[in-house]
Amino acid sequence: MKFLIVDDDPVILDLLTEILSGYGYEDLVTATGAEDALNILHKQDAPFDCLMLDIQMPGMDGIELCRTVRQMPDYAETPILMITAMSDKPYIDYAFAAGATDYTVKPFDVVELMSRVRNVERNNPHGRMGMFDPTGRGATPKTGYDYPVPVTGSVNGFIRMTVLENYARSIQKQRIFAMVAFAIHIPELKEVHESTTSARFAKVLTGIARAISETLLGTQAFMSYIGEGKFLCICDHTRLMEITALQSELAMVLSEDEYVPSGVAEGGLSVIVGPACVPKAFDRPKDLKFIERALDGLESREASHVNRPARSIAARLFQRFSFH
Repeated sequence: MKFLIVDDDPVILDLLTEILSGYGYEDLVTATGAEDALNILHKQDAPFDCLMLDIQMPGMDGIELCRTVRQMPDYAETPILMITAMSDKPYIDYAFAAGATDYTVKPFDVVELMSRVRNVERNNPHGRMGMFDPTGRGATPKTGYDYPVPVTGSVNGFIRMTVLENYARSIQKQRIFAMVAFAIHIPELKEVHESTTSARFAKVLTGIARAISETLLGTQAFMSYIGEGKFLCICDHTRLMEITALQSELAMVLSEDEYVPSGVAEGGLSVIVGPACVPKAFDRPKDLKFIERALDGLESREASHVNRPARSIAARLFQRFSFH
């Protein structure tokens, strides 16, 4: 792998170079600031496979550099690791919103840092950031209904699932418990997938993604499509409306033609929103238990959603035919 390391502190540059070299990475280039980094990027014949950026630097900071790099065709998908002393949630949010792939705080632990580097390499065996790999082994993912497909276009807050997990770990490691995870299911997406082309399905997904993003505006939300018609969302729980209200509002937004054309599914699109789950004090960041609870909660909510009409009909029949 070929690395570009950007930091205005020569001590950190030497330290990262020494660490990476010790683990067998020899193709390393350093830059002392954003301007220096951009000059190097423009002069390279072969793109870098991974960028490591500090945030606080003179002139253009690392977040703006990240945003600028993402506009370059060769680096639209390249892993970008933020390595910085800034541990407050707004900095983490701004970094991921600008396109960061992962985030670690100085002083960093060498084992943890290399674990993140290895994760980048494992999920991108050819050095380029591809679609989310549900196997975790660097295999080419399936593109059917059961697995994620990319949300095309620029949708505010939508990132890949692997990046969303990195974001959650970064926030949780800083002991920031204001975030909450919940999942959304659009059951009719299975019908849409079976009855249309891949391009059309991706377009419908993007429309739903925009509707979700618009509904969660102001909650500092990051989201990802995780397959099977489901979306995972992480946001500030102090800004999130009550889940029942969110479900109703999203259903109303999706009923409009602005985001998803009418007629994509017979009877329209319905929405099931699972419970909001917060990290617990003793959860380990690497386990992401609160996300697991959110997905389990959605399954429980779906079971009650499916069974409710049957129970309602049975109750009406019982009332109609029972003798008093």
